[in-house]
Amino acid sequence: MEAPLRIEVLETFQHLLDCLSDLQQAMKAEENLMAWVQGTPTTPLDSRSARQLAFNAYAQLEYTPDQAPRSILLCPGFIGASDETLTVVAQVNEAKRSFKSAMIALRANKSNNLDPELIKTLDKFIAKREAKLASALRTMGMARLHLKQCYRLIPILDRTPDKLSWTWANTRAIKRITVQQAIDRLSKRRSNPSIDFQLQKLASLSPSEPLAIVQDLAPHLRVNVAYTAAEGAQERVMVKGPIPIFFKADTGTPIPSFSPPSEKRGRDTSRPQRSDVKIDPEPFLPAIRAHRYREKC
Repeated sequence: MEAPLRIEVLETFQHLLDCLSDLQQAMKAEENLMAWVQGTPTTPLDSRSARQLAFNAYAQLEYTPDQAPRSILLCPGFIGASDETLTVVAQVNEAKRSFKSAMIALRANKSNNLDPELIKTLDKFIAKREAKLASALRTMGMARLHLKQCYRLIPILDRTPDKLSWTWANTRAIKRITVQQAIDRLSKRRSNPSIDFQLQKLASLSPSEPLAIVQDLAPHLRVNVAYTAAEGAQERVMVKGPIPIFFKADTGTPIPSFSPPSEKRGRDTSRPQRSDVKIDPEPFLPAIRAHRYREKC
């Protein structure tokens, strides 16, 4: 039945709001610790204003009035925190996972015939919620709720970094499919000379040949994190960085060196292609963005 799934969405969303409230209090209590977000001075002197901007980014679960569809609000930065606050951050992330799971379950449910008594129960349940939550989730259409911002996890580093450098990443999503899967995808499209021609091209391939569905992703912020490992060796990792990163710090922890992100840039199409690229740059099946591999895989 759909009604219990709706209730689960409401309960997990309310739990997320409660966890965010706990995080706000924890961040305010540690205004003596380091913090920086883009939009504050490049040296993190004003921890209070930086933390407020950071929390605003964490708590912005709805589209802002002037936010473009499908766009994501960005707020690169870092927050020093105690172990107790890092535990609260982890609880926020777990609440996000629970809400996402509940939403996926609701959307996967195809039942439209609800028991009238369950509908009445749900209506009473929703009526008890605060007005903002009820208006946001009443129909489950979620016109204003920004699910990607609800789902994205707050980055947590397991130790204090020495250096943070934000960069724009231009990556691609690649999914390996079979010839039969490609045929199925093309067959779902309206028949026209272009689709028929692409189906003919597929017929010339061996059924065992893999194909690659390639999708260019929008530029997104990542952070190069540098640590000093044992014996002075450098250790580097890369994490997602659209919102401020948390890491362990106290009043005596040195502020890490950091480089704010530059202006957003798209993929440089003028760069020469690497000779070891395994996927043919020209799409074999343009209708579904399917490419052939250059060598046997």
